Amino acid sequence: MASPFASIANQRVTSQRPPRETPELDFDRCAALHNTIAIYGWLRSGRKVADMDRKTWWQKRGNPTLEVLLRPSLVKYLKKIFDLPGGDGSHFFYYISRVSKPREMLYLGDLLNDEEKKIKGRSIDSSLCT
Repeated sequence: MASPFASIANQRVTSQRPPRETPELDFDRCAALHNTIAIYGWLRSGRKVADMDRKTWWQKRGNPTLEVLLRPSLVKYLKKIFDLPGGDGSHFFYYISRVSKPREMLYLGDLLNDEEKKIKGRSIDSSLCT
């Protein structure tokens, strides 16, 4: 039986396929891994792939305000990853039920020190995003 992760083997970091040289998120690799883990978890919970909602996080939750506030590589990642329900007893990982909602992301962003945010003068008002 083939590994459920065989389809993303070409995304692994190797000497022939090194990591990006930039500090930005490698959204293609990360999204491929996220979606593969999501499908694997969905199947292992006894569900059928045909029943899985494959809308992306961005399709469900994205908005113009977030596009301005979040880093471009994070927006690209959110436009690629499946947004699973998380509140139905399923979990993405043992300790993680889902990707954060916009308000949660912005709250965390307020807590973290982000020099780029200060330089560009971005202000985060989490009431703009639900």
